[in-house]
Amino acid sequence: TTIINAAREPEIIDLCNFLSKCGAKISGAGESVIVIEGVEKLEAADPTIDMSAERAEAYLTRAYHHFILVNVFGQAYIDENQTDLGVPYAEKPETTVYGDYVRLTVPQVYAKIKTDLEEGLKYVNDGLYSVPKYHFNEKAAYAFAARFYLYMRNYDKVIECANKVLGGS
Repeated sequence: TTIINAAREPEIIDLCNFLSKCGAKISGAGESVIVIEGVEKLEAADPTIDMSAERAEAYLTRAYHHFILVNVFGQAYIDENQTDLGVPYAEKPETTVYGDYVRLTVPQVYAKIKTDLEEGLKYVNDGLYSVPKYHFNEKAAYAFAARFYLYMRNYDKVIECANKVLGGS
């Protein structure tokens, strides 16, 4: 199999190296053309792939999309005692077409968004991307965090996050 115009991201190179350790025959990792020769079976190998960039993007993307959903389909955030219903919070992969979804209150959704946002901010690192503008990079993550905290009326956090985007002190 030949892949033309292949992605050259570091995680693609890591994946190719890992699969090669498992016995795959792959050439061209990190190049625009990757050639893969079929093998009968792959063997187990020690996975030493740094997935922190993917982890950050997963948390930040989930937080961002739930933030948009709760603000479109729910009432505005007031405080943690609010009882208005928000949206369900997807925390595991979908396995059914019509699942049993439980709507959380707006503060419950905001609490989960905050948890995901803070977890994502721990791992986001522009140094892990060869083309950071196509990813949830550090500035985008902190800009979203500033907006999120603005909606929560946590102005100290808004300033802290905005300064990380704008370079203020």
